[in-house]
Amino acid sequence: MRLSAKLVAFVGVFAALHVVLYFMSFGLWRNWAIYIEPIEGLFWVHGEGF
Repeated sequence: MRLSAKLVAFVGVFAALHVVLYFMSFGLWRNWAIYIEPIEGLFWVHGEGF
């Protein structure tokens, strides 16, 4: 299976976003990435889903 450059770029962007949101959690009971998971799920299912 060959991965497209677009798919690799999207995975990299979302991974970087999760890292930034993880480090921005200032004592919250959950990290901010938890709140964007449903939005990402909609994107991946209808866009470049696995």
